[in-house]
Amino acid sequence: MEKRSVIFKEGDAGTFMCLVCAGTVGISKSKHIEQDDESLKLALLHKGRTFGEMAVLDGERRSATCTAITDCTLLVLSKESIDKMIVEAPRVAAKLIRSMAVLLSRRLRMTTGKLAEHDL
Repeated sequence: MEKRSVIFKEGDAGTFMCLVCAGTVGISKSKHIEQDDESLKLALLHKGRTFGEMAVLDGERRSATCTAITDCTLLVLSKESIDKMIVEAPRVAAKLIRSMAVLLSRRLRMTTGKLAEHDL
């Protein structure tokens, strides 16, 4: 993925998730304030980090925009592949889904902690 390429946009269908193999990916969310196109930078992800899991798991639209900050190498896992894995290799699929649930739980705990620090 080339630098500055949009991997997916907030509101897109969630058909895949990614693992960063090399490079940096930025996560941002639109503020939607009075037609303002400004976005809030949420995170920078580096090698070993994953993104896009939420939409793949729950079938909802993307909650944020992901952009290649540098040239990136990404491993892509499609929702279709995960569904196939559930049928053909249920033990492997269960481990993957459990790992994703643990990851999302950690992120939720971090976000809750940040909100508490800011008295929101």
